Amino acid sequence: LRGLQETGVVGGVRYERWIDPLRYGVRVETHEPAGKRVQGFNGLADWQILPGGRLTGADDYAAIAEPKTEAFFASYAYFFSGRFDARGLHLGARQAGGRSYDALLIHPKGGKPRELWFDRRTHLLSRIIDRNGPKPVVLEVSDYRKVGPVMIAFKYEAPEGAPRTHDREITAIDFRPADRTQFSLPIDDVRAARQ
Repeated sequence: LRGLQETGVVGGVRYERWIDPLRYGVRVETHEPAGKRVQGFNGLADWQILPGGRLTGADDYAAIAEPKTEAFFASYAYFFSGRFDARGLHLGARQAGGRSYDALLIHPKGGKPRELWFDRRTHLLSRIIDRNGPKPVVLEVSDYRKVGPVMIAFKYEAPEGAPRTHDREITAIDFRPADRTQFSLPIDDVRAARQ
């Protein structure tokens, strides 16, 4: 895979996302009631163009830990150990909802760790658990479909009774090489903001 482009809905908001699985790179455009928000991460800096046109950005180590984590897991980087620096720890077998899982703790360098639970029967990723905040965020991963030669999950949902803010459903996905320029803040937008 040299790039992914997906469209869908996250937390009830329509989005389009481009991902670079070769190097850190994520760009997300969301269509909110206030207008379009564009967020990007190129491996060194995180930036946004807010619905009103205001620009924000950060390039210090602490500020990019979250976007680096998102870029790592969005690009399925845990499957590409030769491309991305990360530590892994086998947590052992886990049980939930009558199913058995092999749980791994994956910690990307410069990012934050997440647990990945793989179904012991299908060997597909079935749960992602983020324990970095005050409460764990659990996402059930499902609706796998074959897209070209790859099996892709189209649904990421919180378990029954949990807040639905992180729910994501992919409506379309395409594998096309990533254009690296789209992950950095567009220079024309920077010039316009400075005037």
